[in-house]
Amino acid sequence: MTKGKPQDIRGLLLSGELGAGKTTVLNTLVRDHGFWSPKLITTRTVEIEEEGVVSISAESFAADVRNGAYALPAKFGAYWYAWYEEDLHRFVSSNSQKVVATVRPYTALLLAALSPGLVPVWLWADAGELSSRRKARSSSRDLNPGVARQRDLENEIDKTYEPLFRVRIHSDPDTVRALLKLYNDHDDVN
Repeated sequence: MTKGKPQDIRGLLLSGELGAGKTTVLNTLVRDHGFWSPKLITTRTVEIEEEGVVSISAESFAADVRNGAYALPAKFGAYWYAWYEEDLHRFVSSNSQKVVATVRPYTALLLAALSPGLVPVWLWADAGELSSRRKARSSSRDLNPGVARQRDLENEIDKTYEPLFRVRIHSDPDTVRALLKLYNDHDDVN
């Protein structure tokens, strides 16, 4: 983005460590503030309360990535994740709708580089808060020791990307307000 020249923000790409509150913030922006988010396709079991997440077999996932139905495939923990190809197109090209997604750090930086107006945001929390949040998690992927170990290792890799994010927002009760201010004012990204 050019200094001193306002850049319209079309969307937010939320990234950060495990337990930073990315999904909670995304759900609040979608439910309460009119944002749209792509459906997430995954090979893991989907919890009952998870909206906008579709579970499929690993075989179907691979076939649909190969035939172009899914875009941005990424593996985290023991499971694959992707978006519908048409959701990716809508996400990067929509000028009329506020968009938000949670993505791995590399994907956030890549999408922002390829699609002006998408802003990568690193959500962060203090180490003690992250630890407390992680201990409170109860989904099957968090309770399986092998998967949890792999997710922790990959989380360490994700953390190395933090210095590359221009926008970092503390994950606390004011996070949604701070993101809405960023989206509406553009102050922190110009």
